[in-house]
Amino acid sequence: MSPPDKKIENKKIKEAQKAVHVEIKKLAKSNKKHLGEAKELAKEKAELTKIKKPGPDEKKRGKILDLRIKTIEKTCKSKAGATAKRITKLLKSHVPDDKDALPMWQKGMDKWYVDILKKEPGLDVGGGARVNGQVSVKDKKAIIDITWIK
Repeated sequence: MSPPDKKIENKKIKEAQKAVHVEIKKLAKSNKKHLGEAKELAKEKAELTKIKKPGPDEKKRGKILDLRIKTIEKTCKSKAGATAKRITKLLKSHVPDDKDALPMWQKGMDKWYVDILKKEPGLDVGGGARVNGQVSVKDKKAIIDITWIK
Protein backbone atom coordinates (compact mmCIF):
# COMPACT_ATOMS: atom_id res chain seq x y z
CA MET A 1 0.00 0.00 0.00
CA SER A 2 1.47 3.34 -1.06
CA PRO A 3 1.64 6.33 1.26
CA PRO A 4 -1.10 8.96 0.80
CA ASP A 5 -0.49 11.76 -1.71
CA LYS A 6 0.16 14.94 0.29
CA LYS A 7 -1.48 17.27 -2.23
CA ILE A 8 -4.66 15.23 -2.38
CA GLU A 9 -4.81 14.85 1.40
CA ASN A 10 -4.19 18.58 1.92
CA LYS A 11 -7.03 19.36 -0.47
CA LYS A 12 -9.32 17.00 1.46
CA ILE A 13 -8.23 18.59 4.75
CA LYS A 14 -9.06 22.06 3.39
CA GLU A 15 -12.50 20.83 2.30
CA ALA A 16 -13.11 19.38 5.77
CA GLN A 17 -11.94 22.61 7.39
CA LYS A 18 -14.32 24.61 5.23
CA ALA A 19 -17.27 22.36 6.20
CA VAL A 20 -16.34 22.55 9.89
CA HIS A 21 -15.95 26.32 9.69
CA VAL A 22 -19.48 26.63 8.26
CA GLU A 23 -20.84 24.75 11.30
CA ILE A 24 -18.85 26.93 13.70
CA LYS A 25 -20.15 30.09 12.00
CA LYS A 26 -23.71 28.80 12.41
CA LEU A 27 -23.05 28.24 16.11
CA ALA A 28 -21.59 31.73 16.52
CA LYS A 29 -24.52 33.30 14.70
CA SER A 30 -27.13 31.41 16.74
CA ASN A 31 -25.41 32.22 20.06
CA LYS A 32 -24.51 35.84 19.33
CA LYS A 33 -27.68 37.29 20.89
CA HIS A 34 -27.46 35.06 23.97
CA LEU A 35 -23.78 35.73 24.53
CA GLY A 36 -24.27 39.48 24.15
CA GLU A 37 -26.99 39.33 26.78
CA ALA A 38 -24.73 37.24 29.03
CA LYS A 39 -22.01 39.91 28.81
CA GLU A 40 -24.46 42.62 29.86
CA LEU A 41 -25.80 40.50 32.72
CA ALA A 42 -22.25 39.73 33.89
CA LYS A 43 -21.43 43.45 33.93
CA GLU A 44 -24.55 44.18 35.94
CA LYS A 45 -23.73 41.32 38.32
CA ALA A 46 -20.20 42.72 38.80
CA GLU A 47 -21.65 46.12 39.67
CA LEU A 48 -23.98 44.51 42.21
CA THR A 49 -21.10 42.68 43.87
CA LYS A 50 -19.29 46.01 44.38
CA ILE A 51 -22.03 47.18 46.75
CA LYS A 52 -20.74 46.72 50.28
CA LYS A 53 -24.11 46.32 52.02
CA PRO A 54 -26.69 45.23 49.45
CA GLY A 55 -30.32 45.77 50.29
CA PRO A 56 -33.12 43.29 49.63
CA ASP A 57 -33.69 44.68 46.13
CA GLU A 58 -30.05 44.20 45.17
CA LYS A 59 -30.03 40.66 46.57
CA LYS A 60 -33.19 39.81 44.66
CA ARG A 61 -31.76 41.31 41.46
CA GLY A 62 -28.55 39.29 41.99
CA LYS A 63 -30.54 36.05 42.19
CA ILE A 64 -32.51 36.95 39.07
CA LEU A 65 -29.26 37.69 37.22
CA ASP A 66 -27.78 34.35 38.32
CA LEU A 67 -30.84 32.46 37.10
CA ARG A 68 -30.84 34.25 33.76
CA ILE A 69 -27.11 33.62 33.25
CA LYS A 70 -27.64 29.91 34.09
CA THR A 71 -30.43 29.71 31.52
CA ILE A 72 -28.22 31.31 28.86
CA GLU A 73 -25.37 28.96 29.83
CA LYS A 74 -27.60 25.92 29.42
CA THR A 75 -28.86 27.13 26.02
CA CYS A 76 -25.36 27.89 24.73
CA LYS A 77 -23.97 24.57 25.94
CA SER A 78 -26.75 22.61 24.27
CA LYS A 79 -26.20 24.46 20.98
CA ALA A 80 -22.45 23.84 21.27
CA GLY A 81 -23.08 20.13 21.90
CA ALA A 82 -25.35 19.87 18.86
CA THR A 83 -22.74 21.61 16.71
CA ALA A 84 -20.03 19.26 18.01
CA LYS A 85 -22.20 16.29 17.01
CA ARG A 86 -22.64 17.69 13.50
CA ILE A 87 -18.89 18.29 13.22
CA THR A 88 -18.25 14.73 14.42
CA LYS A 89 -20.53 13.50 11.62
CA LEU A 90 -18.59 15.62 9.13
CA LEU A 91 -15.32 14.17 10.35
CA LYS A 92 -16.66 10.64 9.94
CA SER A 93 -17.49 11.36 6.32
CA HIS A 94 -14.33 13.37 5.48
CA VAL A 95 -11.51 11.65 7.36
CA PRO A 96 -10.13 8.64 5.50
CA ASP A 97 -9.74 5.24 7.13
CA ASP A 98 -6.14 5.07 5.89
CA LYS A 99 -4.00 4.96 9.04
CA ASP A 100 -1.03 6.48 7.18
CA ALA A 101 -3.03 9.66 6.48
CA LEU A 102 -4.20 10.18 10.07
CA PRO A 103 -1.09 12.02 11.35
CA MET A 104 -1.36 14.47 8.43
CA TRP A 105 -5.05 15.02 9.20
CA GLN A 106 -4.46 15.44 12.94
CA LYS A 107 -1.72 17.99 12.30
CA GLY A 108 -3.92 19.87 9.82
CA MET A 109 -7.04 19.92 11.97
CA ASP A 110 -5.96 20.02 15.62
CA LYS A 111 -4.48 23.51 16.12
CA TRP A 112 -6.66 24.99 13.37
CA TYR A 113 -9.85 23.82 15.11
CA VAL A 114 -8.93 25.30 18.48
CA ASP A 115 -7.79 28.58 16.87
CA ILE A 116 -10.95 28.96 14.79
CA LEU A 117 -13.13 28.49 17.87
CA LYS A 118 -11.24 31.21 19.70
CA LYS A 119 -11.17 33.65 16.76
CA GLU A 120 -14.70 33.22 15.37
CA PRO A 121 -16.68 36.44 15.82
CA GLY A 122 -19.76 35.74 17.90
CA LEU A 123 -18.01 33.11 20.02
CA ASP A 124 -16.02 35.77 21.87
CA VAL A 125 -18.03 35.14 24.98
CA GLY A 126 -16.29 37.21 27.62
CA GLY A 127 -18.18 38.12 30.78
CA GLY A 128 -16.98 35.06 32.64
CA ALA A 129 -17.27 32.50 29.87
CA ARG A 130 -14.77 30.81 27.56
CA VAL A 131 -15.11 28.61 24.47
CA ASN A 132 -12.82 25.58 24.33
CA GLY A 133 -12.54 22.86 21.75
CA GLN A 134 -10.81 19.64 20.93
CA VAL A 135 -10.72 17.47 17.85
CA SER A 136 -9.53 13.89 17.50
CA VAL A 137 -9.05 12.78 13.93
CA LYS A 138 -8.22 9.25 15.03
CA ASP A 139 -11.54 8.91 16.88
CA LYS A 140 -13.31 11.18 14.37
CA LYS A 141 -14.73 13.23 17.21
CA ALA A 142 -15.08 16.94 17.94
CA ILE A 143 -15.81 18.68 21.22
CA ILE A 144 -16.96 22.23 21.83
CA ASP A 145 -17.28 23.32 25.43
CA ILE A 146 -18.41 26.64 26.81
CA THR A 147 -16.97 27.06 30.30
CA TRP A 148 -18.62 29.56 32.58
CA ILE A 149 -16.41 30.98 35.30
CA LYS A 150 -18.34 31.75 38.44
